[in-house]
Amino acid sequence: MADPTGGSPTPAVGSAVLLLAGGALFGWAYDGSGGGGGHVVSLALSALAYWPAVMVLVGVATALFPPRDLGPYGGRAGATQGGGVDRSGTTGSQRRCEMSRTIVVGYDGSAHAADALTWAAREAAREHLPLRIVHVTRTVVDGFVVGDRPLDLSAQAGGQVLADATERAYAVDGDLEVSTQLEVRESVAAVLTEQSADARLLVVGSRGRGGFAGLLLGSVSIAVATHAHCPVVVVRRHTEAAPSAGLPVVVGVDGSPTSQRAVDLAFDQASRRGVPLVAVHAWELPAMMGPVPPWMPEEIEELRVAEKALLSESLAGHAERYPDVEVRPVVRRGGAAHVVLSAAVDAELLVVGSRGRGGFRGLLLGSVSQAVLHHATCPVVVVHPEPAAETH
Repeated sequence: MADPTGGSPTPAVGSAVLLLAGGALFGWAYDGSGGGGGHVVSLALSALAYWPAVMVLVGVATALFPPRDLGPYGGRAGATQGGGVDRSGTTGSQRRCEMSRTIVVGYDGSAHAADALTWAAREAAREHLPLRIVHVTRTVVDGFVVGDRPLDLSAQAGGQVLADATERAYAVDGDLEVSTQLEVRESVAAVLTEQSADARLLVVGSRGRGGFAGLLLGSVSIAVATHAHCPVVVVRRHTEAAPSAGLPVVVGVDGSPTSQRAVDLAFDQASRRGVPLVAVHAWELPAMMGPVPPWMPEEIEELRVAEKALLSESLAGHAERYPDVEVRPVVRRGGAAHVVLSAAVDAELLVVGSRGRGGFRGLLLGSVSQAVLHHATCPVVVVHPEPAAETH
C-alpha cells in the first residue's frame, strides 16, 4: 500500500505483510499439495499459527528501522509545501526556520498595499528569497456585500489585481521569483495569518482599500501583527522612494525573550543593509507607594548603571556574529514608547517585540508595540515569541 503522504510505507507494516505472506506460503508448502479448497484453509491456518512469531519479528524490524518522521506538512521529513526536501538534517523548530524562506505580502490594489509590495520586493531581492503575493477577493461590489456574486467574477477581478501586483514586483527587480495566491474569502486577516505559517516575513500596508482616511492603522494590519506566526512588517504610506542611504535600523530592547528575538532580527537586517544598529533601552524609576523619601542621586545612578548593564547583556555575543554592524547603544530614562519612537525618527526600520517584560501574560500585543505601530514614521517589524513560549 502506498503511503498517502507521498513517502514509502513504514518498515513495521511492510515487515508484517511480508512475514505473513512468507509464513502462509511456508504452511502451504509444508501441508503438501491438496485440493483447491484445502489450500485456502491451510493458508489461513498457517497465517494464524505463525502470527505470534510474526509480531515479534515486526517489533525487531521496527526497532532497527524506525518509521520516517512525517514533516510538518504531513509529508516526508523536511519536505516543504512546494515539494522540496531539506537535507540539512535539522528537526523541530530548526527545520521550520529553514523552511520559512518566503517573503509574503498582502496586496489589495490600494496605495498602502503598493508601498508594502515595493518594500517586500526589495527585501526579497536583498535576501535572494521568493516573493509570494496574496490577494483576498470578497463578494463585494462598490463597497456592498453581495451574497450571490458569482465566484468566477470575483476570481477574474482578483486575477487582474494580482497581474498588476506582479508587474510592480518585477519593476523592482526583474530577477525576482514571484508567485501569486488568490483567495475568495471574507476575512483578509485570517488568510494572511494562515499564510504567515511558512513565511520568513509577512508584509502589509498600514491600512487597506477599505480603511477610513484619517485612520493611522487598519484593522487588518492590527489583527495580523497580533496573530501572525512570523515577524510582521507594517509599511507606512511614504515609502515610494528608496530610503536614504545610511539610515539605521532601530531596535527596542527590554531584556525579555521576545525582545531578544527582536535583537536577533535587527542585527540580521542591519548587516544585510550595511547600516548601523541603534539599540534602545528605556527605563523609569520604580513606582513607590505611601510616604517615602525621594530617590537619592546615588540611587538613581545605581539604577541607570544596572539598566545599562541589561542592555549590554542583551547585545552580548552579537558583535562576534555580526562584526560588520556598528552598534550604537542608547539608554534613556522615560516611557518606553516615547523613547523608542524618538530614536526611530530618522530610521530605515524599527524592530520591536510583540510584548515585553511589563506586559500581561495573556496580552498578545503590548502597549509599546501598539503605540509604535500607530505612530512610527518608518516601517515597523513586530517580532513574536517562540511558538513554545506562547503556551506558557
